[in-house]
Amino acid sequence: MRPAANVAAGLKQQECDVAALQDSDDFLADFYLPRASTSTREDAIRNFVKSCGNRIYIRKPAPGFDPQRYARHHDLEPRQLNPFVHFIKAGKPAGPWQETVINLADDIPSPNRQLRVAVHVHAFYPDLLTDIIRRLASNGSRCDLFISATSDTVSREVRGSLETYGAGSYEIRCVPNRGRDIGPLATEFATDLMDYDVIGHFHTKKSVHVVGSNLVRDWADFLAENLLGGKYRATDKILSMFGQDAMLGLVFADDPHLIGWDKNRMYAERLGRRIGIDSLPEPFFPFPVGTMFWARAQALEPLFDLRLSWDDYPAEPLPIDGSMLHAVERLLPFIVEKAGFGRMVTYTPGITR
Repeated sequence: MRPAANVAAGLKQQECDVAALQDSDDFLADFYLPRASTSTREDAIRNFVKSCGNRIYIRKPAPGFDPQRYARHHDLEPRQLNPFVHFIKAGKPAGPWQETVINLADDIPSPNRQLRVAVHVHAFYPDLLTDIIRRLASNGSRCDLFISATSDTVSREVRGSLETYGAGSYEIRCVPNRGRDIGPLATEFATDLMDYDVIGHFHTKKSVHVVGSNLVRDWADFLAENLLGGKYRATDKILSMFGQDAMLGLVFADDPHLIGWDKNRMYAERLGRRIGIDSLPEPFFPFPVGTMFWARAQALEPLFDLRLSWDDYPAEPLPIDGSMLHAVERLLPFIVEKAGFGRMVTYTPGITR
């Protein structure tokens, strides 16, 4: 086919794909479009179809679906049928392109009464801890708290925020300002947390280098809504899934962006070899973007067994991207898989970033 005819055929296919997705309920514009976007659903569909046609995979058309991975597994060329349209027409086959999604709006579960649950929060910015505690308290499950702070001043402020916490015990420890939220989890509290069935890991997210934008605030809200509570009782729902599935090892918010190693593959390869992870995927893969998640304690054993010391973590200041800590964030699903467990992702209708 001549180049001009080839282009024309590709554009015609794109129009057919747009029409197919408009007629389907499967494309979720409130997930695909960034928060505060004024674009219409048709605009979103056209943007998605065009980006796939150009092999520029930026955002997902629905929770848990990876169009790039689906296209690669099915040998779809850019001007052929759109990967999400192909997926729908094929009957939505299961495969590595589709994560198991926990829709937090599906039902209202009973509070957890079976699992022993611990929540670790790194309270570097103690003014944000109150929101985390409030969201946890909107659920009915009991969670013991392990709070890390980087100074005695912060510890005192944290203690004040926890005076009314009644859904479990709490312990506050002062730790070095090293390893950010991962250091306290894997070095300070690892032994304590292994006494529990399920661990929640959170931190007070505030990127002071981002000025004049709601990006980080919206991101933190997105994670909190998907993992703690707010619109729905996220904690109760997630813990109910751990109670139902003994092989569930990790739950995290499904990020609408397609993200990969960025500048972190070298660090991931080094750390992966120490854990026994020999193969890393390319180029995009799901992971707890923002390093907030729920995990079965046993599933984190490969990480905890490294017995990382404070000196193993890079010293501050750290780059925005490209460090051992960013690698740990991305390795978490493979660490859990190495321990023999599976994963699920959450979706909160109407909440995106």
